[in-house]
Amino acid sequence: MGAKGKAHPWSAPLGPRGPRVPGRAGARGGPRGPEGGRGVAVRLYVDISFADGRAALAVVQAGVGLIYSGVIEAADSNEAELVGLAIAAQLAPEGGWLHTDSGRVWALLRGRVQARPSETPHLNRLKSLMEAKALECRFIGGKRRRRRAHRKHHRLADTTARSALL
Repeated sequence: MGAKGKAHPWSAPLGPRGPRVPGRAGARGGPRGPEGGRGVAVRLYVDISFADGRAALAVVQAGVGLIYSGVIEAADSNEAELVGLAIAAQLAPEGGWLHTDSGRVWALLRGRVQARPSETPHLNRLKSLMEAKALECRFIGGKRRRRRAHRKHHRLADTTARSALL
């Protein structure tokens, strides 16, 4: 209780992720939409299965399901992952989130590793698409992949991509 007998907003009852404060719904995390608010961004999960110069691509949209499945030619799995993310970026609405399980591609997008000459054109195309549509890319490895919603959508993308190569 404060000096005048009113409860301080931070002494409000705790919710599952911290104190419930008026006017702060959804302020703890999650994707941002085109207007800057949280919770309106579309999440796309991209997965590639690569074998013998061919890569099967699956794109899953959260809340909708599989929206794209196909086979592409690629020199290696990293190039295939970049091409797959570029295709997903074309399908994504403005302000969406692309989720990948490729640590190398995520590091390339963040500028943490140097791109190989074969990856450079694909990386430049992906970056320009993401910039034009205000897309974000997230890495869903480790703990984040174990979350129920991420696990469900990524598993669908993974199994679809694997079955397309058979």
